[in-house]
Amino acid sequence: YQATRSEVSESTDRFLESRAIEVTRGIREQPGNPPLRPNRANTNDLGNGANGAIDDAATLLPRLPFDPDAIVQVIDRDGVALSSGSNELPITDAVERLIVERPRPGESAPDRYDDVEIDGTSYRMYTRALQGGGAIQVARSTTENDAVLSVLVSRIAIIGLIAAVLAAFAGWWIARRTTRPLRRLADVAATVADTRDFSIDVPVGRPDEIGQLAGSFREMLTALETSREQQHRLVLDAGHELRTPLTSLRANVEMLQR
Repeated sequence: YQATRSEVSESTDRFLESRAIEVTRGIREQPGNPPLRPNRANTNDLGNGANGAIDDAATLLPRLPFDPDAIVQVIDRDGVALSSGSNELPITDAVERLIVERPRPGESAPDRYDDVEIDGTSYRMYTRALQGGGAIQVARSTTENDAVLSVLVSRIAIIGLIAAVLAAFAGWWIARRTTRPLRRLADVAATVADTRDFSIDVPVGRPDEIGQLAGSFREMLTALETSREQQHRLVLDAGHELRTPLTSLRANVEMLQR
């Protein structure tokens, strides 16, 4: 959003500067009120040979504003607007200070950008100093830019919501896939705790940390099973070693009793 907003703003600024340069160099006409001229089609429609036909056609022609895509205003060195387009642009203190600056030939003309409001509508205004004194102002409404950014915000919100849902589902699926071996290990540990059976098989089959944990758990169960077998063998050996002297003592006690 920020990148698009910056690009739209820079595009508007480039347009305003280009329009001001075109008017300054005479590529475009300065704003004014030239007499309207009827086209030939309208003149023929009103009649042939009538003296008032041209005047009547002129009144029927629409009065188009100067450069409807922008407002151009020329200011003299005294800060008075000589000519203006559809609306009169404001002359701020910063613009008045810019008017008195006269750039020398070959030098870059001082300029500035301002955000102004005219009749409740936001405009982006560009002011450029003229060599002979005065300045030229070009302004363009930012309504279209605001509409584009508003639509962009809505689309970003929808895309962000969809992306969040997809990311949540993907995270849930990855988490379940990742923790599945851990759940199996937990089940094995619970079975061992209930049955005291150390010979239960522990699935490994993974080269990652979970596989290493499963391998260590299997080795631990194997060591416990070995330890229990050794303890059982020790008890059997001790019982066997104690049985012989006890039998001899029992025989001696019985003989003494007799």
